[in-house]
Formats: sequence, C-alpha cells, structure tokens
Amino acid sequence: MGASSICPSSMQPEKTLDFADVVEFKLDEGKLKHDQAFASAETLPVDNQANAVPEQSTNEELNAAQVAVAVLGSDTAATLNGQINHYQTISKDEEIMKILMHIGNGISFSATGMQKYVGYWDKHKLLWNQDNQAFIRRYAKANRPLQQFRADIERYREQQQNIQNKDLTNTINFMQVDTNLLKASLSEHTVQWIAKLTGLLNQIAKDELYELLHMLKKRSEKLGVKPTKLNHLAESIRLLQVLKENLPHLSSRFKPLEKKYELLSEFDCQGIDEEIRDLQNLKVQREAYELMISEANTMLQKCKLVMKQQLQDTLMELNTIMSMSDLRSEADSSLPYNAEVDSISAQKALMDFDTKLKSTKARQAAMKTGLEIYLDSKKSNTKALHKWNETF
Repeated sequence: MGASSICPSSMQPEKTLDFADVVEFKLDEGKLKHDQAFASAETLPVDNQANAVPEQSTNEELNAAQVAVAVLGSDTAATLNGQINHYQTISKDEEIMKILMHIGNGISFSATGMQKYVGYWDKHKLLWNQDNQAFIRRYAKANRPLQQFRADIERYREQQQNIQNKDLTNTINFMQVDTNLLKASLSEHTVQWIAKLTGLLNQIAKDELYELLHMLKKRSEKLGVKPTKLNHLAESIRLLQVLKENLPHLSSRFKPLEKKYELLSEFDCQGIDEEIRDLQNLKVQREAYELMISEANTMLQKCKLVMKQQLQDTLMELNTIMSMSDLRSEADSSLPYNAEVDSISAQKALMDFDTKLKSTKARQAAMKTGLEIYLDSKKSNTKALHKWNETF
C-alpha cells in the first residue's frame, strides 16, 4: 500500500468547535447508534427486546454528556436539557455590557430631561390648580378698580399667547413629546379665567347701569307730579334740594361706567349689545334729568307761592272760627262737670267736643308740616315753631 503525500494547498485550517457544535454532533451520533441498536434489536427474541434498547440508549446519552463536560467545563453542563442561561452569556461579553451601559445612561439622562421639561409647565400651575369660583368671589368683595381688571385680563391673555406660541412637539434625546393636548387644555383654562373676569366686570357695570336708569326714572316721575297739599310740597322741595346737591356726584358716575363698557368691548365681551344701547339711552336721560330738575324747581316755586296764600287764608279762617283758647273756654262752660247732667247727654257732649277738637288739631298739624318751607333759616324756623306751639 503506497503512502500518499498531502501538499500544503490541500490542508484545511483547524476548526474550533463550540458548545452547540459538540452537543449537536454527539446527539446526532447517539441518535444514529440508537437507531442501529433498535434495528438489531428486531432480530432478538421478544424477551430480550425490552431490555436491549433502553440500556444502549442510556449509555449513549451518558457518553455524550461526558464529552460535553470534558470540552466546555462544568459551568455549561446544565445547558444539555435546553436551559440556556442568557444572562451569564451576555454578562461575560464586554461589548454587550458597554452597549447596555450606554442604553441605561441614555434612559436616565432622558428621564432627567423629561422631568425638567414637565417642570417648565409648572409655571402655569395656577391655571388649573386654583379654584376660579372662590377667586372671583373674593375678587368681587375686594371691589377692585378698573385698572386692576385690565391688568389681570391682559396677564391671562399674554399667558394664553405664550402657551400657543410653544412648539407642538419637543424632542428629548430619542423621545418625542407631543404637547398638543396639553396646550389646548391650558389655553382653555386661560379662556375660562378671562371669561370669569370679564363676566364679573360686566355684571358690575350692568348693575350700575340699570341702577342709574331706574333712579333717574323714579326721581323724574316723583318730581314731575305737581303738589296739591302742603306736606307734598314740602317733601318735593326737600327732594329737589337733595338732588341739586348730589348732581355733581351723579355726573361723576357716568364716565367710569362708560370706561367699563369700553374695556368690555376691547376684550370682545359677548352679549353686551343691548347694554350698550341702554348706555347710549342713559346719556339722553341724563340730559333730560338735568332739564327736569330745572323745570321742577320752577314749578315748585310757583306752588310754594300759591300754597303760601292758601296757608294764610287757612290761618285767618282758624282764627275767625275758633282758636285753641276759645275751645278751652267752650270746654270749661259746656262740658258736664257735675251729676246734674244725665249720662246720655254728657256722653253726647263729650263726643261732639272731641270731634271738634280733633278736626281743629288735624288742620293745625297739616299746616305745621309744611310751615318750614316758608322759613329762611333754622333759627327762624325754631322761633316760628315755638310761637306756633304757644298759639295752638
């Protein structure tokens, strides 16, 4: 038999077998031998077949396990049953561990960036965290000036503009944050705050507007009635004097009211068209009110002269008919003071005198009520009333 030479070109590089190759090879080899043993067992007697195959198969598996342990060591022997420990495999790979470390650092850094980004929106926290109903109640009780309303409404409008100008999306490392819903919610909160403030201002302006309209109407109606009695004349003259004194204060209320509605129109407050028309009507009624005061003054002066003459005539009539001294004399002479007068006559005399006395006192009281309008000063008023009490 001749020897064959192997040239260098025909030599194959040495192959390094890993654990999977060894296991696969040994298992295939064991399976092949198992099949051969099973085939040869078919020629054995029936009594020997039951013991032949299991014994040979068990021996082949043990041989495969011994080879695997010898090649890879005892640490990987547990993998023969398919229980591969991936953590041990990965933890021994330096490149994989570096990648995992970079991934962990990236997640931690991104979480920190996300927290900072979320913290940026905390400056708008009062928009959703503060009770706007309770705030408006306190705001109304504080009776804020119009400049404060303007400053607060403009602040919320500026805040709304800043929110809307922010980008819809923001990228933090490998994460993209969508703030569309957040911006929409915050913008809605600013709209609600603006609506609360403008609503409060509108309610204040509306109450003041209709209070002025009602007051002008009632006072004009009251002074427009011509007095027919002395007490009515006195009441109308006192009211006219009060209105004349309060006219500068009343005029000072119109300009601030107009500014309130100018501010409401500037901030596009809805539902105030009718109030604007009533505000224009208020200007007309104000001019009519001032004219009414002048006309009422003229009318009351005329009524004062007419009733002065009537008062003098009444005084003369009272003096002519009977004075209080005459009534006293009549009482002394005609009223029953002894038992000679029967009870029925005495009762009738008392009732007649009581009726006459009440009538006289009522006429005196009616004249006394309006007497002060003819007095020039408080001092003369006191003297005249004292003289009246002495006379009557």
